[in-house]
Amino acid sequence: MIQDLQKRTLFAILALAIFIPILAIGGLWLQIAMGIVAMLGVHELLRMKGLNTMTPEGLLTLLATFFLTIPLENYLKFLPVDGNVVAYSVVILILLGATVFSKNYTIEDAVFPIAMSFYVGFGFNALVDARIAGLDKALLGLCMVWATDSGAYLVGMKFGKRKLAPRVSPNKTIEGAMGGILAAMLVTLIFYVS
Repeated sequence: MIQDLQKRTLFAILALAIFIPILAIGGLWLQIAMGIVAMLGVHELLRMKGLNTMTPEGLLTLLATFFLTIPLENYLKFLPVDGNVVAYSVVILILLGATVFSKNYTIEDAVFPIAMSFYVGFGFNALVDARIAGLDKALLGLCMVWATDSGAYLVGMKFGKRKLAPRVSPNKTIEGAMGGILAAMLVTLIFYVS
């Protein structure tokens, strides 16, 4: 447990040393960085499923994730609707269109990449939007996530007895989940009163 905690702490410090300055700068640099990190996240999810990202399907999925992450509405102002929606929809339609013209690529094959691009891209877009609204809002969101993760890990390791969802994540416990929720509430309260 101690060694795992030390590794997590070291990684967190290194990640923060790189990430916090980019978050503070904001703007296009943050948006590009978040787009790249989101694509890396989708790459890992596809790889875990045994899918290759160096295929037309994989590259389109990464592109869709990038388009959903960055606020294209700020750059494609001539569009009557949100630029993210337009760009993402075009790429997704290409992926879905491939199912019509290919005998080996079915709608079932397309669903997982599309779902992952939406899941990851939408989450990172929320962080970018929070930063556009203000550095304090982005920091609050991040600190809530970090507090939840840390609180759940520490409380779960110390007091965890009852499994939360063993089929989804065998090490998560109800006690850990409660610890994560309380830690997030505490961080939110600190932000609110300061």
